[in-house]
Amino acid sequence: MDTHSTVASDLLAHAFKSLISRSHIDPNLVEDISVGNVLAPGAGATEFRAAALVAGFPETTALKALNRQCSSGLQACVDIANAIRCGMIDIGVGAGVESMSSNYGPGAVSEFSETLDQHQEAKNCKVPMGVLSEQMASDRQVTREVQDAFAARSFQKAEAAQKAGKFDEEIAPMKVKWVDPKTDEEKEITVDKDDGIRPGMTAEGLKKIRPAFKEGGSIHAGNASQVSDGAAAVLLMKR
Repeated sequence: MDTHSTVASDLLAHAFKSLISRSHIDPNLVEDISVGNVLAPGAGATEFRAAALVAGFPETTALKALNRQCSSGLQACVDIANAIRCGMIDIGVGAGVESMSSNYGPGAVSEFSETLDQHQEAKNCKVPMGVLSEQMASDRQVTREVQDAFAARSFQKAEAAQKAGKFDEEIAPMKVKWVDPKTDEEKEITVDKDDGIRPGMTAEGLKKIRPAFKEGGSIHAGNASQVSDGAAAVLLMKR
């Protein structure tokens, strides 16, 4: 990822600044912000509040962070929409941010107490997503061939859409520090597209990738969720 050296709060501040600039909203009118996140300590509540202030929102704009696995960002938008519908606020922002490059790893899951570990269904909450996905694929007889074909079509459609500029209006170009892996030279680059879309992907090419979670398994780096960094924000208000 070109943004692997950029922390989540900086990604979020950039998304907030872009939202204010593009919408021409007066930040003082925004009453509440909800930010979805999974990996940041404390769901990122403190640093995301700071990001909102850096972006130009006043101290009077409230902010909360939430962690729903998965779709935390969508849940943030739902929470703001519901607050508007029930009359709590008139204008709010729903957002989501993640820096898997910075925060993904063993520390993302806390150690369970003896009380939790003694309850089997509770203990199952710690089963990694990849391991669980392998079990589900086996139970439902979803073969690797089917998964690879679906993944290849997904990459191909995303590549075509990217080349046609379909995503351009959704992306706010961001200047970031980037270290060249070949020379260790630090450079400033502009990230203006999703670099998770892999060009030229085919089902035949995906067949060559080793399973990631189980020997002889069906899930691997080409047909599963990748390590991603990014932020998004949506302005919501009543009519």
